[in-house]
Amino acid sequence: MLRSVRILGQKVDVVIVEDLEVTTGSVTSGANGAYSNTHNLIELDKGQSPERMRVTLMHECLHALLDAGGIDDLLNAHHDDLDEQVVGRLAPLMFSWLRENPTALAYLKGGD
Repeated sequence: MLRSVRILGQKVDVVIVEDLEVTTGSVTSGANGAYSNTHNLIELDKGQSPERMRVTLMHECLHALLDAGGIDDLLNAHHDDLDEQVVGRLAPLMFSWLRENPTALAYLKGGD
């Protein structure tokens, strides 16, 4: 399993957690994944299928990218939790595009 990713040059650790719970405000609930910019950490719930865990990793990486670029603040200034809605829709699309276009990904990485 992947142990870390790089987000704009920063190492972000990736860990698998049994029964992941996330607290938002005063509400705690189960989650497939979570990103902490304070700890440079992505947590993934162990109870997911491998395919679902990959999509969740993409989801959390997108949160990290939006945070690094200050885009999450822009989105949430217009509507509370808008970043979650955007990431929730964008992650499966990005994941699908990456899987379906390996030559395009190689090109973007600097290959021919």
